[in-house]
Amino acid sequence: MDIAAIMEALKESHDSQLPRKILKQAIVQQEDITPLLIAEFIPAAEKLAEIDANPDYIRHLYALYLLAQFREPQAYQPIIDFVSVPGDIIMDVTGDIVTEDLANILASVCDRNLVPIKQTIENTDVNEYVRSASMRALLILVVEGEISRESVLDYFEEIWPTFRQETDDDDDFIYHSLLMYSLDLCPHESLIEVIRQDYESKRISPDWITIQDLDKAINLGPEGSIQRLSGRRNYFITDIIKSIGWWGCFHSSAPKQKRPLPVGMVQLSGFAELKKTDAKRKKKRQAQKQSRKQNRSKKKR
Repeated sequence: MDIAAIMEALKESHDSQLPRKILKQAIVQQEDITPLLIAEFIPAAEKLAEIDANPDYIRHLYALYLLAQFREPQAYQPIIDFVSVPGDIIMDVTGDIVTEDLANILASVCDRNLVPIKQTIENTDVNEYVRSASMRALLILVVEGEISRESVLDYFEEIWPTFRQETDDDDDFIYHSLLMYSLDLCPHESLIEVIRQDYESKRISPDWITIQDLDKAINLGPEGSIQRLSGRRNYFITDIIKSIGWWGCFHSSAPKQKRPLPVGMVQLSGFAELKKTDAKRKKKRQAQKQSRKQNRSKKKR
């Protein structure tokens, strides 16, 4: 099967079957197909708009997982640019991939270059779920032995004052994401003191994490925390078929859907699920999506 035929076959979802043979052909022809897969994300904003306008389009999703499996560093910045386009459009075109596997994808392609991941974490224009997934990518790199736990905790402590000041219109999702991922790694002594101060000042919402959770993280210890994380899907993408084969859209008994859909915006944190299912956020995302549709309609006239 030639490259053009593979790319065409991966373009849209026509039935409820995972295209195993086609994906295996893509893997066999890794060297030739890689540049075309990377091109799925360039230029980022234009590609997002094109994909959003075609609900059947799914090739960008295959590209994310294939490039992650290839551990392709040339895909790193294009993917970062793609997921960093401001607003919620990235959620519309990827479904629950951002909250489920984006962290694994970024960790797989970054080649230990942490600068783009850190820039994404600190960029307030980026979708908050993308920023949270970028934090979790650092945890995956720790679990995989690519970077040290201490270096990540030092970084979390470094950005803590800025994130402490950052608020959103709901419940300070990013700040509490930073808190929970810090607990997942068993914070070191200086960060423990920072966290305790925020508890005492009531900056930390007990709806997210309690002081008992901090004590549990400390008691678990560094080795225990990493072992706990390793059992929670915090690893590199190594098999696209295994990673996406469970999607409901690939099973005939599941309701028909074009792309994997959001399932409560769950982030895989050890101490809590980072959920954002409140009515206000749903209403906000629906309004933004409707606005984009109206803008596209105006352009077509």
